[in-house]
Amino acid sequence: VRRATEQVGTEFATPNARPAIRVSFAPGQQTSLIFTTKGYPTALSFVDSTGQPWPIAWNTSGNSANPDGSTNCASGKSGASAGNPAVETTGFYTCVPFKGSNTINIEPMSLQPRGGLLVTLQNAPKPVSFLLIAGRGSYDDNLTVRMSEGGPNAREPVDSRPGVPATGEPYMNAMLSGIPPASAIPLAVEGISPDDVRAWRIGNEVYLRTRLHLMTPSSDSMEHGEGGYTLYAFHESPVVLLSDAGRTVSAHIRDAQ
Repeated sequence: VRRATEQVGTEFATPNARPAIRVSFAPGQQTSLIFTTKGYPTALSFVDSTGQPWPIAWNTSGNSANPDGSTNCASGKSGASAGNPAVETTGFYTCVPFKGSNTINIEPMSLQPRGGLLVTLQNAPKPVSFLLIAGRGSYDDNLTVRMSEGGPNAREPVDSRPGVPATGEPYMNAMLSGIPPASAIPLAVEGISPDDVRAWRIGNEVYLRTRLHLMTPSSDSMEHGEGGYTLYAFHESPVVLLSDAGRTVSAHIRDAQ
């Protein structure tokens, strides 16, 4: 009966559409929530303030992070000295697939557990803490954790002009994840593939999400994200120049039909 009940409990769950969550090592930070469901793995990926992957630290002599005493999913692949990821939790199965990975997979071991998760990142001053919640009928299938600091793989800023700082505005963080606020008006971008650029307008500001480097106009602020994406904010302009691997591309921005 219990097995049948748990099987039913894993059949009805929908993935959440959540933007990346921002986390800092600064004291007094609120603990972030991660929503999980038994039978539906949650992938948690860590990136730094420049959008580069931040690997999870690895203990070559530590014990398994899993509460049932089993080894991590990557253990044993490289011999007994392979070690385990610097992860601690109770009531949840965790899996860091290989040493140097910035992703951890999480799954509840029962229908409605609640517990904490501590993840130590490579060369980080302290672990990052999360609260894991299950049994809500929805779950985070693929969630990015964007650290406010630069990691060991941080890239040098392409644009070093003064007055163009990265910003931690929540709506920009959401737009970088492809989830614009309700006040954002979609814009059409001509002269370049829509797969390369997305644009919105809020007031007199245009927000451009792209993997390309914005040359002109000058950006008022920018936010780096996972996968090489950057969100640029600049005063409304009908034409922008972008750099694509050294090739200059001109794009026109207008209201969508």
